[in-house]
Amino acid sequence: MTGHLAVETERLRRVYTTRAATGRASKLVVLDDVTLSVCRGELFGLLGVNGAGKSTLLQVLAAQLRPTSGTAKVAGFDVCRYASHVRRHVGVVCVADGPVVRLRAPELSSGQRQRLSLERGFASRPKVLLLDQPTLGLDCSASREMRGFIRRWLHEDDTRTVVMATNDMGEANELCDRVAVLDGGRLVTCDTPAALKDRWHPEPLRPDTRVHGAAALEAAFLALVGRGAVLAGT
Repeated sequence: MTGHLAVETERLRRVYTTRAATGRASKLVVLDDVTLSVCRGELFGLLGVNGAGKSTLLQVLAAQLRPTSGTAKVAGFDVCRYASHVRRHVGVVCVADGPVVRLRAPELSSGQRQRLSLERGFASRPKVLLLDQPTLGLDCSASREMRGFIRRWLHEDDTRTVVMATNDMGEANELCDRVAVLDGGRLVTCDTPAALKDRWHPEPLRPDTRVHGAAALEAAFLALVGRGAVLAGT
């Protein structure tokens, strides 16, 4: 099974030491014993409220940030022992790239700049593409174009893999084969969007009504992170 995995983590932790104005040190746990696996060819989503640990996990997978403990492998390489190999096989696109591209190409629209950032991520012909909210701030037309661009790139080669952090439930519902839900740095669950929507849903206002699609995935997500909805069958 391991040979078919593009990404695997085991008990991954990332802890920061912070100091208050008084000088007293405290620990901030950003990733807490995260164990997950992503198969080659998957489009895998990371869902979580802001501060849940999504971006930190992508930074660890990109060998940009060392974990405090635990292990992570990308394209078969340990991110700590073989960081340079990981970087050669990974493309990274994050919303923070936007200001850099805007300075270099101010005449482009935000959608064009986001696509340019995405194309830069493809430049090294990565085996694994890590996307941090690739459509954030885009209008609906530009978002649709970006999603199509990602889908086409993935389908051109069945060994390519995408791991995408997103707060857009429509995007996750449309694109992702599976999603992992993070909350407070911990992995809450990992499953297909369809399975999550089937298991977690809000109580209908009337017996003949029930939410579907992205709205249903949003309801499932909110239930999982303790912010609403009810477990089916309870």
